[in-house]
Amino acid sequence: MSMASSPPSPLPDYDLPPVIEVVCGLQFEALLGFQATVFGLLWQRFRAKYPTCEQEPPLVQVIERFGEPVAEGPRVEVSSVPPLPRMFFVNQSPCWLLQVQADRLLHNWRKLLEADVYPHFPEVYERFWSAWERFVDFCQEEKIGPPQVNQLEVTYINHIVQGEGWEELETISRVFPDIGWRVQRSFLPSPESVAWKASFAMPDAVGRLHASVRHPSGDAICNPSCCAN
Repeated sequence: MSMASSPPSPLPDYDLPPVIEVVCGLQFEALLGFQATVFGLLWQRFRAKYPTCEQEPPLVQVIERFGEPVAEGPRVEVSSVPPLPRMFFVNQSPCWLLQVQADRLLHNWRKLLEADVYPHFPEVYERFWSAWERFVDFCQEEKIGPPQVNQLEVTYINHIVQGEGWEELETISRVFPDIGWRVQRSFLPSPESVAWKASFAMPDAVGRLHASVRHPSGDAICNPSCCAN
């Protein structure tokens, strides 16, 4: 797998987009030779730029399937072997985060401070791909690979602050035209919170777009996620 150059995008580019996090990731079949000791060896490859290491619970592998309903809800797995963790390798600038587990590699950019500026997707993708190539080389050198990719993922999280395009939840359609509240024809008052989710199959069943909007505590969060097989 090689990184292909992309033509100039026809999509708009913003000076100050509301992005607070972007995730690029590849999911692959679990590497059978991936043991707990491998994390230490792998961290040595990244430690110069990712000096902080943290341990988190692993993510469950999810495969986008077509011709059947989108599966949601908890899953139960029984195993005689304790699950391996997911490791966070945090960059010298903590906005950048590398996540690794036995069947997934994710690279995040996160806005942690108000002064943090979104670097735009080309840089996010370049850092992700550089980490992926180093990971693949590591797996081959340690004879635990190569990873067999089964799904790609891109996730954007946007934080749309109240007062920037909208004031009350009843006016949410000003920002999201497909979501609205008919104030004039409803006996109910304006909603106190909103939680909206939708999934869209991409052409030729190459993947699926998941979009969600929620209003947790005064601001609107838009979280579009795209998964491709």
